[in-house]
Amino acid sequence: MGRVLVVGIGNEMRGDDGAGPALVEKLDASREVMLLDAGTVPESFIGKMREAGADLILLVDAVDFGGRPGSIAFFQAEEIPEGWCTTHQVPLGVLMRFLGQEAGSDVLLLGIQPRTICQNAPMSPEVEASVGTLAEIINSRLVAGVEALRTGG
Repeated sequence: MGRVLVVGIGNEMRGDDGAGPALVEKLDASREVMLLDAGTVPESFIGKMREAGADLILLVDAVDFGGRPGSIAFFQAEEIPEGWCTTHQVPLGVLMRFLGQEAGSDVLLLGIQPRTICQNAPMSPEVEASVGTLAEIINSRLVAGVEALRTGG
């Protein structure tokens, strides 16, 4: 897959909307996986995302796609409806298409279904569990990849 940039998007003060930054915080950076917490203004980090030289930019955000709280789904830019409501200034589909052109990277969205995005609410147990599981899976893949490089396998 090459170099991957994982970008956490969201507001940690709004319950499950903080899922993206929470995942980035739990991940281990490596030579192949770079991490960026873009908070609530991912468009302000376009320059950093472009400079990362990633083959894949994986945006992680809480998005209401109609699933059970804590469920996850992957989306390409063309799969995101124009009127999809998010808490960000720039719609995610627009940001993804622009990043793909500007950075020359593949861009995917890892959406985590929120239960609540109320101000000052804690993260729901379902979303917290999903973030923890995703971090374990991604970190274990990193360890396995590094070990394979060391052993030539």
